[in-house]
Amino acid sequence: VRNGSSENPYKNPGAVTHIVTGSAGCIERHEYFTKNPPPWSAFHSSEYGYTRMKFANKTHLYVEQVSDDREGLVIDRFTLIKDHHGPYKN
Repeated sequence: VRNGSSENPYKNPGAVTHIVTGSAGCIERHEYFTKNPPPWSAFHSSEYGYTRMKFANKTHLYVEQVSDDREGLVIDRFTLIKDHHGPYKN
């Protein structure tokens, strides 16, 4: 969300984009998300499933979250685009 665009936040972001994913098989001690996540937190799901990532080319990374609870339905997806690689500006 650091590129200043809410319409296309994953195109040339001005900072590192973290993708945190995990869907273990245990339902005990289930942790719930906060009700009002910060604006930089894009998506939350408590469903079991897995993440697929595909490097389309040197500039495009496609990511999707698949729900096992909904028989393989893709519940979130985005493409991270980085046209120029190198260090970020301060």
